[in-house]
Amino acid sequence: MHLSQLFRRRRNAASATAARQSGITVRMRVPASDAYLLPRDAKEIHRLDFQQYLLRQVLKGKYVAPLDPTAVTSMVDVWCGTGRWAQEMALAFPLAEVIGFDLTQEYQVTLPGIGGGYRFQQGNLLDGLPFPDQRFDFTHQRLLVAAIPAASWPFVVAGLVRVTRYRGWIELVEASDSYVRTGPLTTRFLSWWTAVNHIRGFDASLIRHLGEGLQDAGLRHIHTRTIELSVGSWMRGKQREGLLLQQNMLAGFSGLKDLLCSTLSLAPRAFDQVLARLPQEWADYRTRYHMFIAYGQR
Repeated sequence: MHLSQLFRRRRNAASATAARQSGITVRMRVPASDAYLLPRDAKEIHRLDFQQYLLRQVLKGKYVAPLDPTAVTSMVDVWCGTGRWAQEMALAFPLAEVIGFDLTQEYQVTLPGIGGGYRFQQGNLLDGLPFPDQRFDFTHQRLLVAAIPAASWPFVVAGLVRVTRYRGWIELVEASDSYVRTGPLTTRFLSWWTAVNHIRGFDASLIRHLGEGLQDAGLRHIHTRTIELSVGSWMRGKQREGLLLQQNMLAGFSGLKDLLCSTLSLAPRAFDQVLARLPQEWADYRTRYHMFIAYGQR
């Protein structure tokens, strides 16, 4: 089901509920639980920091929305992980208030030179953002495809819109399950991933429709980009970028081992054998990978 269809279902359900309750609109909520499919441990936190470096190389900067540095006074990074991106933004926008929002502060880093412009706010995105309406000029969220169940996306995006000021910007950067020129091992791994996603209520294919979701949430001036990246060092001129992506991808796949093996009754040795052979297959097949970006103005 497309993300826009989920938004329409949410909107229709809210209308029906309001009609039944004599004009009182009931805000939909989701369970207050951590749905993240990857482990929350030191290895994953290290991978997230490494991933931040990779994205800075890929995006040629920290963000893509057309921000006016003179007009941005506050921003939030939703599910900020280590807080590295948010703190880098605080250093880049020294007059702005920057908030990193996540479930836990345990793995927060402190960048050199960071001052009072950055602070951490604890909470659960799936239980709603604990901020007042129209709080931020820039609302940023990235790489939560393995953290937000499919049915929760409309609730999450509605929350991002709610806390963003009029004329403020919302930016989403997401990973996906979209590959080009896949071999049999990659296809097998993706079949495992899709099966676990289905069992746990996730749907990575929704990421292709982020722009439609933002439009359904009422944003204007929506822009979308699909970034195609080589996986591995086989593409001339893109060797470094491809190796960074491959390293990050293998670390992420490794982090899924316990979940996939326990949920699908896979033999750990079979999982390890597939993982070990993926880099050579990516080189042989010239495999490419897609990331998706969508941003819009309230």
